[in-house]
Amino acid sequence: MHIPEIINQEDNDFLTAMPTEEEIKSAIWDLNQNGAPGPDEFTASELAS
Repeated sequence: MHIPEIINQEDNDFLTAMPTEEEIKSAIWDLNQNGAPGPDEFTASELAS
């Protein structure tokens, strides 16, 4: 039985790469600063400070 390759090595490397510091900062600053706390009880404004 042949199982087709869905994700090639290049895609896998991209998906499993560590995010850069700039990508992390950008993701945190893009959060809704007035949103409700997440499961860890931190708000976006606390993470951004």
